[in-house]
Amino acid sequence: MIKKCEAVARAPLAVRPDTIELPALGESWRIDYLPTNTRRVGVMMEQPGRLTVYGAVADHGACLAVLKRWLKRRTREELVPWLAMLAGQGGFTFNEVLVRGQKTRWASCSSKGTISLSYKLLFLERHLVRYVLLHELCHTVCMNHSPRFWTLLSRYEPECRAIRRRMRGDWRRVPVWVEDTGN
Repeated sequence: MIKKCEAVARAPLAVRPDTIELPALGESWRIDYLPTNTRRVGVMMEQPGRLTVYGAVADHGACLAVLKRWLKRRTREELVPWLAMLAGQGGFTFNEVLVRGQKTRWASCSSKGTISLSYKLLFLERHLVRYVLLHELCHTVCMNHSPRFWTLLSRYEPECRAIRRRMRGDWRRVPVWVEDTGN
């Protein structure tokens, strides 16, 4: 499991984002807010790099919740297939993948082979996400951080220990609005 190594104090942010940068995917999204006569809030991708949040957009909490659901969907669309590809290349197997918004972990692996990915991984650089995916795949073979685990991981990512150390402060890359809205 990859743990959050330091608590990051942040001031709450009531403002909805105008853009979302997803380094893991090399994507940048501009967000337009379109008020409509409904109590629901939804999000559409009308064209590349552009999201429209529509509905009761004066409800900031609902807007942030719909954007977080969109992040979960992007994670499922992009990171889950990447995880499966890495598993196939390395001969790893897992049972299922859950996408959540863990507050203290980038990802985890259960003893039953369920890998949980945080949609917050989208805010990391691509090579860091690859490390996290490989880290969890190695947990399907070795459930702890023993020397055996690190030897296995270093076969797939020789710089694994250095990357892990460098990632300790990377929770700061997650935008405040993502952290402040719960779940």
